[in-house]
Amino acid sequence: LLFGLENYPGLPQASTLCGACLEVCPVKIDLPRMLVALRADSVEQGLIHRPEVFTERLTANLMTKPRRMNFLFKLGRLGQLLMQLFGLKFKGFENFPVIADKSFHELWNTLETSDDQ
Repeated sequence: LLFGLENYPGLPQASTLCGACLEVCPVKIDLPRMLVALRADSVEQGLIHRPEVFTERLTANLMTKPRRMNFLFKLGRLGQLLMQLFGLKFKGFENFPVIADKSFHELWNTLETSDDQ
């Protein structure tokens, strides 16, 4: 911040906001809260490009709605299956990870069901 947010708009984005910095800070400076506020300032000042703002808002919307997220994962699985069946390959996606057959929650529910029996 010494040189201005407009000169370094990406710095508030360079954190996972996991809270580890707050845990180890000897004077308990709430850096995650400050970084979130700086991120909001970056958006308000127009320092973050519109496509990035749109993408982040869309991602937040999807990730807070499990049904939508699961639906998209199922579409992704279907897309990967179709690509395998037809032998489709796209440049840059050769080493792309395969979407798991079941989500974590589906696996967890299976474990709970098998424990009950």
